[in-house]
Amino acid sequence: PDQRQAGLLANLAHIIECSRSHSNDGFLRAWEVMDGIVKHIIGITDCQRSCLESSNFDNPVLTTLERRTKELEVKDKLKTMSGKLDHATLAVYEVCRVSTNSSTKAMWVAR
Repeated sequence: PDQRQAGLLANLAHIIECSRSHSNDGFLRAWEVMDGIVKHIIGITDCQRSCLESSNFDNPVLTTLERRTKELEVKDKLKTMSGKLDHATLAVYEVCRVSTNSSTKAMWVAR
């Protein structure tokens, strides 16, 4: 679990850095981070789904022992993969501060 968590944090740091590097003004935008996270989640889900679908558990030719052995092999393989296939909930906030210019017009400045 610690290695998986460390990997997830490294992936998130990479996504944030990529989002920052694609910004024209150097500011990190919430929607850019969200876009990177969603793409990452889709990639993880596709990889895990592919692993499960290629396992061919429903093959009627397999004996109960063969099916169980195959299930254990896939379970062990899925343990090494990032994420889960259950669900994902995302919330990204863009933190700003308000400043006023000489004409007293409010201006949002991303931080």
